[in-house]
Amino acid sequence: MKAGPYVRLYGISGGKVYGRDFDTRNNSWTIWGEVPGAKDIAAARVGHTVQVEIIGSDGALYNQSADYLAGAWKQNWTKIGGTSPTDLTATTTK
Repeated sequence: MKAGPYVRLYGISGGKVYGRDFDTRNNSWTIWGEVPGAKDIAAARVGHTVQVEIIGSDGALYNQSADYLAGAWKQNWTKIGGTSPTDLTATTTK
């Protein structure tokens, strides 16, 4: 997903979710970092707002959003009620 000068890449390995950033201004990558407790992930962007949903280790759905250009993520994940999903997908809009 791209927001401003950043490209965010997520991957799943060994039942864990990881992410890293690419800064297009200086062509550099950050190191891979684990998204703690996440088993599956979906991400979408609307303008400069990024929405990330994960299935946590407890099987519940969680959301976190951010103004990606400002680098301001919400402090905590928000647990979303309802039936626990088994797979996630997301769509980005302009």
